[in-house]
Formats: sequence, C-alpha cells, structure tokens
Amino acid sequence: GLEAKSRLLEGLKEIRDRFVASRRCASKRSYHVMTDDQLSKTISMLPTRHEQLEDIPSMTRVRVAKYGPAIVDFLDKSLGRTPDSSRGELEEDFQLLNAAADGTLPNR
Repeated sequence: GLEAKSRLLEGLKEIRDRFVASRRCASKRSYHVMTDDQLSKTISMLPTRHEQLEDIPSMTRVRVAKYGPAIVDFLDKSLGRTPDSSRGELEEDFQLLNAAADGTLPNR
C-alpha cells in the first residue's frame, strides 16, 4: 500500500543522494540523477530491467545506464524479486544498493 510505496521512495531518494555524493555523478544536484517525479514514476511502473526506465520522460540512455542497475536491484531486493541475471551489474552500484538496503550507508 501507501506505506510500502513511501519506503520505496525513501530508499530510491537515498540511493540518488549517494550517487550525488559519489564520484560517479559529476553534478551535485540530485535532480540531475532523477527528479522526484521520475522516482515516483519508477515506483508506479516497478521495472524489472533497467532499460525499462527509458520509458520515463527525460530518462536518457546515459542516465539509465549509469543509475538504472542500482535502482532496479534495489527494487528487486526490496520487493523480494529474483534479479535478472542477464542484467549488467556494476560493483559500485551493488555497494550503494546493499548499504541502502541494510541501512548501513556510511556518512561521506
């Protein structure tokens, strides 16, 4: 319900903020990763593959390739889904995802 969607949104915002704080994001503005509206649309569609994020307005292939795997992996873990083993997975994305899911994100 609403509480579950709220938890997903907060988790995605935390991942987005960690990307902004990391060297993977040249910008220091969270909306350059994903806007709140794009995060809400992500929760509405619950993509199973990061390429599906391209269906969200203004989610370019570059943004999807850079941030999509961590977003979909977070959704998979949060929703108890089995990850798609054919999906490209980046080590840093997993570190951010696991830390967010475990609630152990380090302060940077």
